[in-house]
Amino acid sequence: MKISRFILIMLLGVLLVGSVSCGGAGLPKPTVGYVPQGWSVLSDHTFTTCLGYEEGVLIYGDGELQSPNSVEIHYEDMYDASSAVGGIPVTDVDRIVDLAIRNLEFDSTEVEESGKMIVSGRIAGYAKGYDPVGDNYELILICFKGPTRLSLRALWEPTFEDEADVMSLINSISF
Repeated sequence: MKISRFILIMLLGVLLVGSVSCGGAGLPKPTVGYVPQGWSVLSDHTFTTCLGYEEGVLIYGDGELQSPNSVEIHYEDMYDASSAVGGIPVTDVDRIVDLAIRNLEFDSTEVEESGKMIVSGRIAGYAKGYDPVGDNYELILICFKGPTRLSLRALWEPTFEDEADVMSLINSISF
């Protein structure tokens, strides 16, 4: 009983130390130069993971509860600037496109379009699809700048104006 109590106390100590936020001072936060009219920042957080690398999230949206119009920008420092996820080299954009496709399919959205695009002067892999259940479009985009990975998830209603708002915000991102 004493040994299991000791192990439990040690595990709790490790979890508490690992979950303490260091404030994200070293992670460069992306900036957004254009925010569509009626949109605002819904979330802006940085934190240090229990594994010791920094992550952050910025979420922009139009604030309407029934509207899917939003852009989530996730950014993180990578342990090894030469690899992305699962050993994918940062320079292998085709494999980064495949990763974006897998992320979109994980959200149960059928891929209609995928490829490469430029975000903040960097080549990014993306996948786009329409979700008939939610009646919205979804875009997953992944790119790298040195050791920083930017993963973006955008949702918008199926109108030209909403897609233009989302793409204008995405095209104004710099990191």
